[in-house]
Amino acid sequence: MIKKPIFFKETDFHLRVPHAKFQHLKTLETLALSSVNTQPKLKVHVLCSGVRYGNGERTFHQHFKQAWLQEPTKLPFIGKGDNLVPTIHIIDLARLVRRVIVEKPDTQHPYIFAIDKTKRPTQKRLVQAVSRGIGTDEINQVEADDVPEYWGWKDFLTINLKMKTSDAFKNGELTPEQEEEDDAEAILESLKFPWHAQKGVIGHIKQLEIEFNNFRGLNPTKIFMTGPPAAGKSFYSELLSEYYNVPHVTVTTLITKAYELYAIEDDEDEKLDEEEGALVTQIKEHIDGLRDEMVEAIEAERAEQEQEGDEDLPEVDRETLKPRIKDEILYQLLQRNLKENSKRNRGYIVEGYPRTFKDA
Repeated sequence: MIKKPIFFKETDFHLRVPHAKFQHLKTLETLALSSVNTQPKLKVHVLCSGVRYGNGERTFHQHFKQAWLQEPTKLPFIGKGDNLVPTIHIIDLARLVRRVIVEKPDTQHPYIFAIDKTKRPTQKRLVQAVSRGIGTDEINQVEADDVPEYWGWKDFLTINLKMKTSDAFKNGELTPEQEEEDDAEAILESLKFPWHAQKGVIGHIKQLEIEFNNFRGLNPTKIFMTGPPAAGKSFYSELLSEYYNVPHVTVTTLITKAYELYAIEDDEDEKLDEEEGALVTQIKEHIDGLRDEMVEAIEAERAEQEQEGDEDLPEVDRETLKPRIKDEILYQLLQRNLKENSKRNRGYIVEGYPRTFKDA
C-alpha cells in the first residue's frame, strides 16, 4: 500500500513543536490564545502564514536577484526539492488580516492557515518558476551545506508541510434578503475574497517580476548604437555591455538565430508554441525558396562554363548556401529577442540596427 501524507489541519495547531529559533513566537501565540480564559470578551485569532513573497521579496530575494542577474545561470534548490512549501503573497496576507478584523469570518477555531492555493508547491517547482519567469529556465541541485546562511532562505524552503487554505478565504454568501435586491450580483462580487496572487509564485511569476522591478527601482538600460562602417560600434558596444551588464544584440545575432530555427527538425516542431512554430515554418520556406533560386542560378552558370570547355567544376553544396534573410523575418526575430528575460529586466544594446527609417 502506498502511503500518502495527510493534511496538517488548523485544529492540529496544539501539536506543533517549534524550532528553537521560533520558540519565542510560539510562546506569544500560546499567551494570546489562552488570554480568552481570563478575558472572555476578547476575540483572538492567530494567522499561521506561509512563506511570504511579493513586493520586493524577502525569503525569495536571493533567487529573484540571481535570476535577474542570471548569475549563476542555474538557480539552486536543496536535495530532491520535493518538499512542500506553503506560501502567501504579502498583499493577500494583509487582506486576510483585514477580513478577520472587519468582516469576522465564521471560522471554527482561532488558528488560521494563511496560505495561497498553489498546486503542488514543492521547493523545486517554486525555484523552477522563478528561473523560467525571470532567469534562464535552468536550476541546479545543491546540498544544504553549500547554501550560505546569509542568503536567508535555506530554513524556509526546506520545510515540508501539506496544508489546506483556510476557510477564512472562502467567498461569502448572500442572505435571503440580499438575493431579492436589484444589485444582488454586485453584493455577491463584494463578498468574494480579493485574491492578489491566488495561484502563488508558480501561477503569477510575471506579475511578481514586475513587482520586484518596481519595488527595487530596477529599470532596464536600452541603448541603440549606430554609425558609419569602422566607426567603432562593436568596440564601444562591448564596453557598454560589460559596464552595464546588459546583453549585446547585433544583426549577426538575429541571422544566427534564424539558421538555428531553420535547423529544427520537423519532429521537434510540436515542442514550440504557436507563434514560434509559425515563425519556424516561415523561415524554412523563405530559406528553402532562396536556396532553390541560388542553386538554379549556379547550375545555369555551370552549364555555360561547361559549354566553354571548363570541366573541372566543384559540386554545388546546397546546405552551405547562406541567402540573405529578409527584413520582415529579422523584425520578428528582434522582437522575440528583446522579449527574453535578460533584455526585459536588465535592458540591451542593439548595435547597427535599425539601419533605416523603415527598420526603426
